[in-house]
Amino acid sequence: MNKPESVITNQIEPGMDIVLTKWIGLEGTVKIMEAKEQELSQKLPRHLLETARGFSSYLSIQKEQDFAAAHKVPMVFPAAEGGIFSALWNMAEPFRVGLEIQLRMIPVRQETIEICEQFRLNPYLLCSNGAVLMADWRGYDLVDCLKKEGIACTVIGKAVKGNDRILYNEEEQRFLDRPQKDELYKILEPQEV
Repeated sequence: MNKPESVITNQIEPGMDIVLTKWIGLEGTVKIMEAKEQELSQKLPRHLLETARGFSSYLSIQKEQDFAAAHKVPMVFPAAEGGIFSALWNMAEPFRVGLEIQLRMIPVRQETIEICEQFRLNPYLLCSNGAVLMADWRGYDLVDCLKKEGIACTVIGKAVKGNDRILYNEEEQRFLDRPQKDELYKILEPQEV
């Protein structure tokens, strides 16, 4: 997997909104496409695979980092190996803050979902280089500014007091697990990842 670009980190505090740019599972989708394209071409529509192949154009986070520096965003944390769940945990852990995350707000492309389904992979645990977490006191204003710059993004939750990191899915809630091994390792050899 590609090493994430440098991280701008200052502080995350309870009350800050958590914003996610682009979509989760981008690099994982690209890696699966590179390694399993022939197998996938027998099961999924060609247009879906062509779109997924193009996800490599979203892997750079330089635009987000430049934006964050210019707008003094308090916390910027690239999602990477282990997927969005690992990124959320690793972003919050050093600062001993909790999280309340709305699972349905986490953006994931349909192409990633369908490719993951072919191999029974969890897209939330799939390498997500290309996506960036940001924490800011005015997350919705941040989203408006990012969108004006052409960066897809959404508020996915909040940092809260305490150490509980909770995922909400409508009426259900569960605790975020400690980071796990990336889903790519279930289907690719380490040298392919």
